[in-house]
This record gives sequence, structure tokens and C-alpha cells, in this order.
Amino acid sequence: MARIPILLSVGAALALSACSVLQPPAGPSESASIIKSGTPTPVGYSLSGQNEMQSVQHWDVLAREVVKGFPTENKRPIYVSPPDASMPFSKAFYGYLTTSLMIQGHNVALDPTGADRVHVSVQRVHHEHMPIKPPPGVTSVLALSAWLIDRSKMILMPAIGGAVIGEGIMALPYLRTDAFSEVVISVSLVRGNSIIARSSTGFYVDNLELAQYAPTYPEAPLLVQASSADRAAMPVKTFRVVSPAEYLQ
Repeated sequence: MARIPILLSVGAALALSACSVLQPPAGPSESASIIKSGTPTPVGYSLSGQNEMQSVQHWDVLAREVVKGFPTENKRPIYVSPPDASMPFSKAFYGYLTTSLMIQGHNVALDPTGADRVHVSVQRVHHEHMPIKPPPGVTSVLALSAWLIDRSKMILMPAIGGAVIGEGIMALPYLRTDAFSEVVISVSLVRGNSIIARSSTGFYVDNLELAQYAPTYPEAPLLVQASSADRAAMPVKTFRVVSPAEYLQ
């Protein structure tokens, strides 16, 4: 029976040590006497939420929220840059933006001359498979707990159990092992060489749905877009395909 107080004392000590692991990192003077490490230990952010795009209705919601952020006193016409015709999101979002602008009372122009311009940018982010990497201390506590239980044949070990559960909860942000994808959608309202309104929002998307956001050609820089008049005035050089004999003459 003398073994029970000893085991509970060991469990309490392990619980205290586990709690010390979960505390915020110590300052330079304190950490120097604890653990040496070549790199900082990853620490998760506070719990927060992020929406997941699952239907075209969510694209409509995004368009309406974006347009609500545009200046209401703006009386200039607004031109929405043409979509990427082969990107499903781009085509649908173009229509949703145009409709939302008109509902909000904006004058939508079909020509960019003299109008503010809406530019949409889509960035795809794919996160590969990540191995489970819990904070320091979880593996040691689990191993020692199993050894003590085996040695004592005991079932009730509240101190060690509390330590394991506590560190397990703290390890949850590190347990995402499946690959997952996100998109960052940025919408800018441009006037000349200035951005007068902008929104950037990140969303989760299913891995199989990431193709809905794939561009068919490189995206043009935000401020590099010639007007229709400029494009008409650009010089055009023509070429003719010749045979090898003609080329050598």
C-alpha cells in the first residue's frame, strides 16, 4: 500500500512539469537555465474561425460584402475588369460583382475610359501533408504513465491523467495531418494610379475544388492595364512563315 502515495507524488510532479511546458516561453535570462533549442517552438494562435467556400452562393455573398465596402459617395462609373473566361470562379464572380454594383446604385461602365476600375486577384495556397508534432512533453508523459501503470497495476492515476489530457488538448492545433487548400481573394477599386478601396479575404476550399480557381494565363499586375485607346495605338509587327530555302536566300 505504500506504493500508492509514491505513485501519486510522482504523478503530481509530472503534472507540474507538464504545466511548466505549457506556460509562455521564458525570457532570455530564464530560458538559458531550462532547455536549449536551435529553433523556437511553434505556438498556435488563439482559436478563430475562417469560412469555407462550398457553393456559388458563397461567391455571391462575397461580392455583395465587397461592394458594400466601396465608397458610397463615389459618382464615377465603375468598370469591372474582364474575367478569366476559363476560370469558373472568375466568370461567376464577375457577374456577381456587376449585379451587386448595380443594386448598390453604382453606374457600371462597359468601357474603362474615365471610369474607376475593379481588379480581382486570386491566390491559391495548398498545404501538404503535415506529420503530427505535439508540443514537448507529451511523448514523455505518455511513456512514463504507461510504465507506471504497468508496474503498479493501478487504474486510478489522476495526476498523470490530468497532465496527459492537458497536453493533449494543447496539442490539438498540431494534429492536422491531411493536406488542405485555401484561396485568398483580393478585390481593389482603382482610380488612375491609386487604390481607393480594397478587401482581401482568405477561405478554405476543398482540395478537389481548387481547380475552380486555377487561372488559364498569368495574372496581369494591378496597375498595368492599357485603356482601349492605348491598345489601339500600340504598334503591331507582323511575321510571315518562310521555308528554309527562302530563309537562306
